[in-house]
Amino acid sequence: MPVLEGHDVYLRVIEMTFVRPPYLLDFGKATLDHPPSYLCDEQDKRRFESLGRSEFGDQWPQVNAVLFTLKSSYGIYYLDPRPQNICLGLPDSENDDWMKEPPIDYTEYE
Repeated sequence: MPVLEGHDVYLRVIEMTFVRPPYLLDFGKATLDHPPSYLCDEQDKRRFESLGRSEFGDQWPQVNAVLFTLKSSYGIYYLDPRPQNICLGLPDSENDDWMKEPPIDYTEYE
């Protein structure tokens, strides 16, 4: 969970710590207790499912389970499941070291 480290009311800025996987961010589009009307339409549900599968690949079943838990246990309809917002902390076969910092090239300082 990110921690607020500082803020400036005049500049309207905040400073927060970084989060590390697993995480679930951005509840700005979430609704409580009732799904938005477009999620009641079967065609829109299929489109939502298809988009989730294409964005998360093999991890979609786990992401879908998280979305189901939010809905069934807490009444939260999370409407923005994107890889930028949800990271399960599972290895990604395409990019296993995405969290590693790139090596620093010190040659320009020699």
